[in-house]
Amino acid sequence: MELSSLDEKIWRPFFIEEIFEISPGKRLTKAEMTAGDTPFVGASDSNNGVTAFVGNENVSADENVLGVNYNGSVGECFYHPYHCLFSDDVKRFKLKNRAGNEYIYHFLATAIKQQQGKYSYGYKFNESRMRRQKIFLPVTDDGSPDFEFMENYIRAHEEKIMQSYRDYVHNVDAAQIQPLNEKTWREFFIGDLFRLETGKAKGANHLELDERGISYLGATNRNNAVLNFVRPVENLIQRGNCIAFIRNGEGSIGYSVYKREDFIATSDITCGYADFLNEYVGWFITTVADKVRGKYNFNYKRSDTRLKREKIMLPVTDDGTPDFEYMEKYIRNVESEQLRRYLDYVSQKK
Repeated sequence: MELSSLDEKIWRPFFIEEIFEISPGKRLTKAEMTAGDTPFVGASDSNNGVTAFVGNENVSADENVLGVNYNGSVGECFYHPYHCLFSDDVKRFKLKNRAGNEYIYHFLATAIKQQQGKYSYGYKFNESRMRRQKIFLPVTDDGSPDFEFMENYIRAHEEKIMQSYRDYVHNVDAAQIQPLNEKTWREFFIGDLFRLETGKAKGANHLELDERGISYLGATNRNNAVLNFVRPVENLIQRGNCIAFIRNGEGSIGYSVYKREDFIATSDITCGYADFLNEYVGWFITTVADKVRGKYNFNYKRSDTRLKREKIMLPVTDDGTPDFEYMEKYIRNVESEQLRRYLDYVSQKK
């Protein structure tokens, strides 16, 4: 089925309670948790919602369901094919009157998350609101949800992605390079390597949120430093192909991320530009640069002055200059190897 057929379908709204059985999770405090291998799903927007692994069992145990947050990261939604426990901040959504699978549930999760913006910590996605929340779904000729279409659509989308991975791996020959421990390394000042520019935004309250807009970067070590997406403001935009050094934020100060795309950043971010930079060199350098993050904290900030004098270790050529060609080849090798392992895993699973 062609992906373009998504626009050709007829869609109509359904109450969530028409589609799902909704069940609560159960509170499990850290003191009550025992060590184990069972995923515990909490109100998180990362790691597929898994916040711990426990040895407990309780009435919230389930599998092949959606976990939907009504607290914390309100409205976030993840599919859980595995046996896991759900906290009292997460509701379990299971399809009514039919068996679901990963493809149907992924489609439905996307439909649910379209409503995420209307809920917040002060306006929770509680069970009564969940039941009466409408989501738009493609329908059959008789007006019922077209689950077969949903499954086929996600399968086709997945296959398109998988084929791009296969094509990439097929066309990439692993470079024969020295192991990291056989290369000569030396220190460089960040201020000598990069042209540094401080982010220009004064805060999100000066910007207009826009899900289809430009990345808004700030003091977080999650989501590649993206706090939100905002409407572009020309005089605030930073060019992409740079390294964003995070200079503030408890828990994130000292981190750095490579940014391919243009973005807007707060003054907690300093952007490093260089002619040698591309995504592979950027990923290598950010991995190395993150090694220094332990030296900074709330009382010892990563000021612009300290950032310029910050030292990082890099592999060098025979003349002692940074070996950017080696860095790129090394990361390309890592990327292609990870893709090969993933493709092998997926083929074995199926």
